[in-house]
Amino acid sequence: MDQKHNPSKDTTAKERILDAAELLFAEHGIAGVPVRDITEAAGVNVASVNYYFGSKTELVRSVFLRRLQPIDKHRQELLDKTERESGESPPKLEAVLEALILPIVERGYGKNGNKAFFQLMGRCFTNPDETIEPLIRKHAAPTVRRFDNALMRALPGIAKEELFWQVVFVMGALHHSLPVCGSSLRHCTVEAGEFMRRFVTFAAAGLRASVKNPRK
Repeated sequence: MDQKHNPSKDTTAKERILDAAELLFAEHGIAGVPVRDITEAAGVNVASVNYYFGSKTELVRSVFLRRLQPIDKHRQELLDKTERESGESPPKLEAVLEALILPIVERGYGKNGNKAFFQLMGRCFTNPDETIEPLIRKHAAPTVRRFDNALMRALPGIAKEELFWQVVFVMGALHHSLPVCGSSLRHCTVEAGEFMRRFVTFAAAGLRASVKNPRK
């Protein structure tokens, strides 16, 4: 089959490769998955990875950007709305946190969430991969700067170092909470909106406490 002359099959095959890679990377780690395993799972030949992506490194990049770009775009849109509504006043802390967190919750909450990708992200947090960590850091930099600035405005007096650690704690708690709420062993019976309310309340309280009790 000449893949170049059938765009619909091109797209389908490319998506199958991305889906298979995402799942296998989540289960076994990036380094632990050879290209042949990905193509077998996707039902395509080995040459397809080079045809669509050029290399395994670019395939890995595409797996992450396919999910991260829509999340960050949505975050930016929500933060734009929050800042428009606050005008010249500092934005409300809870609104900034909602803009940061909601796009992840929408894609990762409960049994219908994207379990494989968030499992993969969790693996990257606990066992950083030297090939993907710089990609994530570079991709996230503009969004991180925007949210750092918004959080600094929402929390006058918070030290930059303290803000860094508080956001690390918040995101760590979020990535732990999402799989729990999608587990068959879960005790979590709330809808995504209720989860958001509880989590934002928790995160905002921690951030405010860090201003009241600065690290000595």
